[in-house]
Amino acid sequence: MNELFSKLCCLFLALLFAGAVQAQSNATLSFQGILKKSNGVAVEDGTYAITFNLYDTEQGGTALWTETQPDVEVTSGIYSVLLGTIEPLTIAFDKIYYLGLKVGSSEMTPRFKLTSAPYALSLIGQKNLFPSTGTVKADSLQVEGRITAAGIRARGGAPGLNGVDNNGYAFEGNGGDNDSGLFSTGDGSVSLYANNTERLTVNGNGADVNGDLSLRQNGAVVYNGLKDWRLVDIDDFSTGNDGWRDYNRIGGNGLGTSNVTSSGIERMQFTSPFTSGYAIRPLKSNENLLKKEFDLSGIPHNEIKVVFTYYILGSWDWDQHDWGFAAFQSNPAEKLTLGWIHHTRYFSDFLYFDNQDKYQYSFSLRQEMTGTNSKDKFWVVFGSTLNDDYKNENYAVGSIEIWVR
Repeated sequence: MNELFSKLCCLFLALLFAGAVQAQSNATLSFQGILKKSNGVAVEDGTYAITFNLYDTEQGGTALWTETQPDVEVTSGIYSVLLGTIEPLTIAFDKIYYLGLKVGSSEMTPRFKLTSAPYALSLIGQKNLFPSTGTVKADSLQVEGRITAAGIRARGGAPGLNGVDNNGYAFEGNGGDNDSGLFSTGDGSVSLYANNTERLTVNGNGADVNGDLSLRQNGAVVYNGLKDWRLVDIDDFSTGNDGWRDYNRIGGNGLGTSNVTSSGIERMQFTSPFTSGYAIRPLKSNENLLKKEFDLSGIPHNEIKVVFTYYILGSWDWDQHDWGFAAFQSNPAEKLTLGWIHHTRYFSDFLYFDNQDKYQYSFSLRQEMTGTNSKDKFWVVFGSTLNDDYKNENYAVGSIEIWVR
């Protein structure tokens, strides 16, 4: 047998890849050729053992991969094999290779140079990068020199309008947006962009949201798995009355009419070592109520908390039982649901009195009241019961916050 094949020549017919996009251990290589004797006549039909070797040199060198197929069927000298079915193809295919064939004891010469189909030429480059030059597109995702042995890397930087800078990971085609996606704009920082605007930044210090944050779970906002208070409105009176108005108080039953009084509201500014900011107070009558309707439509909630600063103005009397209050109402005509009361009798130990038991200055109380209410609309009411003229005794309210959960 060795003598018979010592002068055989082998004509190469075709070479192509099969499974090039599969995992490397599953890749196979299709190869077809003709076995002839030295006189040019095809070998007899039958099965032959053929050994295939891959080299990175045209002559000499050591085989980088070897596979022996023991039962290759040959008809009229023609055979076809699928390399890699016995020994996995572990070759990187990042350079030119040469295939040597051995039938019997001697390997035939010359070796066959592996060639590529025209559209596979870009797959061979330095360090197995795809491609060696130009760009490769997978559907509508463009990757430029970013595939590494450890995975896929994208170029850092902001996306640029409509993705002009081709940075990061974005999407185009089928309604995608090529300046919306994941981008890294600095060392240790990664950001989510929408329409070329940074919306979420994560770095070593934590995460920052650039814009409104809404984290919802079954219609409720949840932080760390627990429902928590969240701020939904602030009235600080820095530019006006923020929708607050004063109402007549009917007798001593705490009701307010639906008609706004003509006396109006005075906006005040406090500046002292102990309190500062803007507040409002009723004019010409310290018996009037300060009221506002809030609308929480679209904001899920079961409880409401009002945090506010209540200012005591003038000479509130300890022995006359002067007091201030905050309350809720469902409508302007119903009785008040008191949520907070301040009575001078019970706070006298903390305040300074002169010989006539009257205050010599104004001071503020930062307080809050809480109510269980899932309705969208409700009223917040502030008032007082004072026995002196509004020029001597009055109240004001500032920095009002509405919290829900």
